[in-house]
Amino acid sequence: FSVRFLPDAVRERVHAQTHGRFEPVRASGAAAVAYTDVLLGRLEFVAYYRLLPWDHGAPSLVITEGGGVVEHADGRPYSIRSPNQVTIVAGSADVAREVRRWLAGSGAGGLGDDRG
Repeated sequence: FSVRFLPDAVRERVHAQTHGRFEPVRASGAAAVAYTDVLLGRLEFVAYYRLLPWDHGAPSLVITEGGGVVEHADGRPYSIRSPNQVTIVAGSADVAREVRRWLAGSGAGGLGDDRG
């Protein structure tokens, strides 16, 4: 997944924790497209750090209504009021749980800014 918006202090730890655990794909550049790809099974998961509500609010509703999950690396559910932090979009709770396991110890769980 993209670490483009991760704080420098965490970027390298996330790379180390996830290296070799999945096959990276080129990002579409549009959260709505990636969420749709997860919903349709084209991708197992995507992860984000920057959580602009206009990018994630409606697509997160579609994913959760379709049986998927959108949650932070610490397991809390996404909300449009969530501050920037590592957030996993997955087609199932099992996939999200596995990605959280990969991130354990990276410092990504609960990492967020002070945006309210």
